[in-house]
Amino acid sequence: MALIISVFILVAILSLKVDGILIEGPQSTTARSGQNVSLRCVTNDTKLDLHWRYMKKHSPEPEKIYNGDSVMGDLLKVFTVAKDGNGKYELQFIASNSTAAKYFCIEPGTEMTLTAEVTLAHVEGSASSLVKMDPKQRLVLVGVVAAMQMAIKKDWFRHLRREY
Repeated sequence: MALIISVFILVAILSLKVDGILIEGPQSTTARSGQNVSLRCVTNDTKLDLHWRYMKKHSPEPEKIYNGDSVMGDLLKVFTVAKDGNGKYELQFIASNSTAAKYFCIEPGTEMTLTAEVTLAHVEGSASSLVKMDPKQRLVLVGVVAAMQMAIKKDWFRHLRREY
């Protein structure tokens, strides 16, 4: 009798559906504007389709990017999702002001969620702010440091007075 009850309990336990578990989540990263970004999320249940959401800095709630089947509406222009059939999902996009956000990888059923934050790297100065053209179409370095800018401007005006 005890053996029959033990077998019955064992069969009942084995027949319970166990939802998948997220075994790898996306990693927070800092990227330059225009840089490719890939966030990876992996589940141990290959039958589940993971979902992706993101929340911009001042948004009240996360917006759905991927519903397990496809990228949502206009977001298709910004995001792609690559899945390999073994439970691995990669959310891919190009870093920009509009994609700097908190990202959520969600396992449906359990609603287990892993998150990552994508921030933009702040680059001091740019080529366009460092170089300008003078009236004779020669490149002139403008400089970043204030003292350097002042010295260059002083030489620049001296140069203009001599030629014109």
